[in-house]
Amino acid sequence: MARRLATEYTKVYLELSELEFHQFIQMFTMENFRMEIKILDNGDRELILYETNHQVTLSFVKQENQYICYGSYLIRDLELASLMRKAISTFKGSATVHRIYSNFTMIYQYHNGIVVSIKELNKERERIIYQYKDSLGEFERLYRSQWAEQEIYKIRMKINELLDKRNRHKDHVEMRNQIDQSLKELSNSLFILEA
Repeated sequence: MARRLATEYTKVYLELSELEFHQFIQMFTMENFRMEIKILDNGDRELILYETNHQVTLSFVKQENQYICYGSYLIRDLELASLMRKAISTFKGSATVHRIYSNFTMIYQYHNGIVVSIKELNKERERIIYQYKDSLGEFERLYRSQWAEQEIYKIRMKINELLDKRNRHKDHVEMRNQIDQSLKELSNSLFILEA
């Protein structure tokens, strides 16, 4: 079995409430990781996690009632890397994770705490191992797309009818004004559906 050399977390994004921030810290405390928390003057936080001969600093920027962590981290300790993966999953974070081995790298893409793709990268090529498919979402989008196309067709038919009617009533000003108002509303609906 290949031995993992390191885990690189790139483009990590976590957005935590005050309660979630304390739960995040507690997650590391319960696993007995040596850490230090620094509270900066502006309310931002730094969570320093200590590995053997290395430290990982997670910076959390306070924005209103949220703590936002964005950055990249190289982790050599397998337990810490595993705990970080658990944190990203639990707190619905996003990240690109490179699990680095001697002859290849496994690239995991997380979005809202879910693995959406896994790729294997070696010297010769990149190979997709797993790709998340939102089948229910695709069906819903397809249904909406077909519905929109049907509505567009109906509106265009109605517009054609009104234009014919308008041409027939050239001399009747009040009728033309009503038709013009209907055409305006239909063209607005058409614009929305086509967007």
